[in-house]
Amino acid sequence: LGCQALSEMIQFYLEEVMPQAENHDPDIKEHVNSLGEKLKTLRLRLRRCHRFLPCENKSKAVEQVKSA
Repeated sequence: LGCQALSEMIQFYLEEVMPQAENHDPDIKEHVNSLGEKLKTLRLRLRRCHRFLPCENKSKAVEQVKSA
């Protein structure tokens, strides 16, 4: 996957998957928050290193995951 697709996947997890996981089971909130921070750090590193990774304009990967 190129950096754009990976960035979109991270965004999808942060906005869609993780909030639902927290709402489904409040006992895992601490773990979800920890994972969220790691994903945010990864996204930041991707932005810093984007010149080394192939970036496409828009990825279909996230849409395929959402529709599955």
